Amino acid sequence: MRRFLLVSLLALAPSTAHAQDAKATIEQVVSEHILPRFQSLADTSVRLAVTAQDNCSPTSEAHRTVYTDAFDAWVSASHLRFGSTEVDDAYAGTPNVNEGNLFNSPDGMMFDSTGLF
Repeated sequence: MRRFLLVSLLALAPSTAHAQDAKATIEQVVSEHILPRFQSLADTSVRLAVTAQDNCSPTSEAHRTVYTDAFDAWVSASHLRFGSTEVDDAYAGTPNVNEGNLFNSPDGMMFDSTGLF
């Protein structure tokens, strides 16, 4: 019985390490890739809205500059297609995203509590 337990624990060790690596990778992608892009999109969109209220002329240099910045920020985030960014109503969300699954997959695949897909 001890031998079986030892063999079982040794067999599970690599998967536990993989789950920890996957979780760290996900956290890094979220903090260094996803959140900065959406923050930039939010910030540049606000600047565009404020500038457009003052002068929405297509010949306005200020308007063209903030439009270009907002468009560049959108391009930088446009490949991130999950959750409420995928649906017609940006505030509606999708049924796949819930408290237990913050990753939206059309076929219902998800990450488990250890970070494995």
